[in-house]
Amino acid sequence: MQKHLLSFEYDSDGEKLEIHANEKGLRYLKEQIEILLEHKQGLHLMTPSWGGEELTEEQQGKDNILIHHVKIFHWGD
Repeated sequence: MQKHLLSFEYDSDGEKLEIHANEKGLRYLKEQIEILLEHKQGLHLMTPSWGGEELTEEQQGKDNILIHHVKIFHWGD
């Protein structure tokens, strides 16, 4: 079974954030956001070298900069 692909990367100029994902990665991100909405706490996504397994370690864009830790906040309504 193929593992999900999900990475957050800055472009080579550091001006834009790119999100790279396959279908499993998008479904995983959707599930995590649904959990965030339910529990109203911060969500941490990390690569294996940073102690997580949520993000893909391999950079997808040739000259991009891989982001190893993404935190998504829920600020409520």
